[in-house]
Amino acid sequence: MAPGSTPASDAAAGNIYYVAPNGNDGAAGTQAAPWASIARAQAVTKAGDTVYLRGGTYAYTRANSACSSQTARVDAITLNKSGSSGNPIRYWAHPGEKPVFDFSRMTDNCRIKGFNVTGSWIHLKGLEVTGVPQNNNRNAESWGIWVSGSNNVFEQIDTHHHMGTGLFISGGGGNLVLDSDAHDNYDPRSSDGPGENADGFGSHYTPAGRAANVFRGCRAWWNADDGFDLISTYSPVVIENSWAWRNGYVPGTTTPSGNGAGFKAGGYGGDYDASAVKHTVRSSVAFLNKAAGFYANHHPVANDFFNNTGYGNHPNFNMLGIDSRGAAVGRGQPAQQHRPHRNADGEHGRHERRVQLLEPRHPPVELPVPGCVHIRLGRAPPDRREPARAAPPPSGDEQCPDRPGHRRGTALQRKCAGSRRLRERWKVTP
Repeated sequence: MAPGSTPASDAAAGNIYYVAPNGNDGAAGTQAAPWASIARAQAVTKAGDTVYLRGGTYAYTRANSACSSQTARVDAITLNKSGSSGNPIRYWAHPGEKPVFDFSRMTDNCRIKGFNVTGSWIHLKGLEVTGVPQNNNRNAESWGIWVSGSNNVFEQIDTHHHMGTGLFISGGGGNLVLDSDAHDNYDPRSSDGPGENADGFGSHYTPAGRAANVFRGCRAWWNADDGFDLISTYSPVVIENSWAWRNGYVPGTTTPSGNGAGFKAGGYGGDYDASAVKHTVRSSVAFLNKAAGFYANHHPVANDFFNNTGYGNHPNFNMLGIDSRGAAVGRGQPAQQHRPHRNADGEHGRHERRVQLLEPRHPPVELPVPGCVHIRLGRAPPDRREPARAAPPPSGDEQCPDRPGHRRGTALQRKCAGSRRLRERWKVTP
């Protein structure tokens, strides 16, 4: 296991390399003599290797190629070397440290991708990615992380304050976005108008027949357009155990901006498309978004919406679809959706745990599943980005038992009985 040794027991059995903000690309890439850039590490790594990124700020001022025009696309970091099944190439934060990739000072006069992941079987973990700019008004947006490769994992990523989407999958399949956050993204110089293209997470343009892209345990808030956007893709997408709130506003304000859906699950620009596929959104929460919390977006087929909670959206659930004649129809397979008048009431008694939305992501603070939970808005503590796994969906009597079909008389049923008395008292405390 050369040239360095691993500080984490779950690292690969391949070679271990190190990159640090104060490193040198002429060094050996060891813990004592780290490299300065991911590009240098990628030139050496092969399937099964791990690159540990030391904490600190990696500041970029220009792309790795020149703009051929004002509408061209360039990358700050290109990851185009692939691992293999069971042996991904890992780019991980060093345990206990936070590497921050800051692209805010890039001056390239065209569309910019902070990370451009074209390779497959790559695993990014624990990175903060921020500040990709728009340096002209000729384009729709820039992107924090752009993914066209497949079978990649993006774990514990914090992607924010970009002039465009935080993490954008375009064409790749089988990718997993796990326990990650996308927030405060706003595109003031968009050619479509300010705020029209800055989503938190997006999955688009994947051809038919590829494996599903999955978002699990993710949070999207204060993105100028939508929290999650699945428009124009031909392979399925699964979103589970995730949250979306206050999307559709200029970040940090209640000034209206883009579309403002929490979870926009499909659609093809309002047109009927016979090749449409079914998406799934389950065990997720949407609240205080400018538009619909859960939105089918004229999708031609019925998506699956299971065990979700909506509060304070406009509306909470909109299953608007389209048929082959171009007519608006209801589309969706909703099951156990929760609205404020059911079991998503704001308070459930003194025994129920309060959940701070921006609490640090570390056990036992997990993203709770809907039902019997008091969600409480608050300011983010300094360590809000520490990761944790999302809670799995409950089943049977573990779910809030005041819904039809659940046995009564359990301790949880008694604990949650207040939900019926408090139907009109849902509170989300700013």
